[in-house]
Amino acid sequence: MMESKGSHKWTKNILNELDINPKIVVCAKKAGYVSASSILGASHNELEEKLGLSSFHIKNFIDAVTSHVLPKKTSAWDLSQTGEGDPKHITLGCQNLDNFLGGGVPAQGITEMTGQSGSGKTQIALQLSLCAQLPPVAGGLGKGVAYICTESQFPTARLQQMVKHFKAQHSKGPASYTDGIFVHHIPDMDSLVDCVRYQLPCLLSQRPIGLVVLDSVASPFRAEESNMENKNLLYTLGYQLHQLAATYHIAIVAINQMLGNNNILKT
Repeated sequence: MMESKGSHKWTKNILNELDINPKIVVCAKKAGYVSASSILGASHNELEEKLGLSSFHIKNFIDAVTSHVLPKKTSAWDLSQTGEGDPKHITLGCQNLDNFLGGGVPAQGITEMTGQSGSGKTQIALQLSLCAQLPPVAGGLGKGVAYICTESQFPTARLQQMVKHFKAQHSKGPASYTDGIFVHHIPDMDSLVDCVRYQLPCLLSQRPIGLVVLDSVASPFRAEESNMENKNLLYTLGYQLHQLAATYHIAIVAINQMLGNNNILKT
């Protein structure tokens, strides 16, 4: 099978094309991290351990690779001039919900979904993950979904049940809805930040993804001791999500859990 030009840039050796410290190049070659796919597919901590370099050098390395292969960021002004910023929505598969939201979930930008435990947040996210794969004429995007789990394991069995009923209701759509959902499990907040900063852009550049679901944002931060560094990581995460939505023209749904009777969101 012939390899496309777009995929070749991710698999070829790019080390000699980067403007970085020669020491980094030597260590990367020795460790076998020579392509954009292998470099951006690894976490910051993994590269630091395998290459035997400082966190500072690894950050410079990843930033150089990211700048080399990923598209430039798009400003709001650029979107307004090209017309790509026109409002579009993803249907939720329920006319009442779509009407309540003004047409559905915005197809570009961040939408936050909050609620107490057991209120159906994940159920709606799964429904949206199916609807996003419908063609535009049916209220979808005709694109895949990146689903990032932090709370628990991805509910595969529940999704399979939903797919069965969904196919019976929608004749238009992909042959396999499950193949269009890319699932990534995140164990802690550092891995989440690394995923959004490096691995998610890598996926978005290689696959036609229209929706990213983050279920949930605050969970990894709740598991860690609250301090200023963690708060800064949370701010950084929010900034990066906004940049991804603008750069790749995608919808991002961020789920958060409300705690207590007062519906206070803990972040």
